Amino acid sequence: GPTVIDQVTPAMEVYTAEVFGPVLTTFTFTGPEEAVRLANDTEFGLSAHIWSRDLETALQTVRKVRAGRTWVNGQSGGGPEMGIGAYKGSGIGRELGHYGFDEYSEQKNVYVTLHPKVEWLP
Repeated sequence: GPTVIDQVTPAMEVYTAEVFGPVLTTFTFTGPEEAVRLANDTEFGLSAHIWSRDLETALQTVRKVRAGRTWVNGQSGGGPEMGIGAYKGSGIGRELGHYGFDEYSEQKNVYVTLHPKVEWLP
C-alpha cells in the first residue's frame, strides 16, 4: 500500500535509492536553493514533484531540478504526445512522443539521381 517516510536524512538508504512506489519520502529544507540541491543530490533523475503557492518560483525550480518528468502542485499521466525519459542513472532512452519514435527507429538516407541509363550499370 501507499507509504510515507517522514524526516528522511541523507544518511538513510531511501534518500539515495531509486524507490518505486507508491512511496513518498519527505525532508525539510530552508529555501528553494537548498531544495534544488537536495533534489539533485542523487545519481537518479526519473521524476520530481514541486509544490508551491508561487507559480513563478515553482517554474524556476522546474528548470533547475534534473528529472525527466516534473509535476507542479499535483500529478497527471500526460499523453502519448509527451515524451517520457529520465536523467542520470534512471533508465535509458526515451519513450512516447517524437523522441520515443526516434528512439525506436532506424534512419536511413537514400539519395537518387535521375539521369539516363548508365551503360556499365546492370
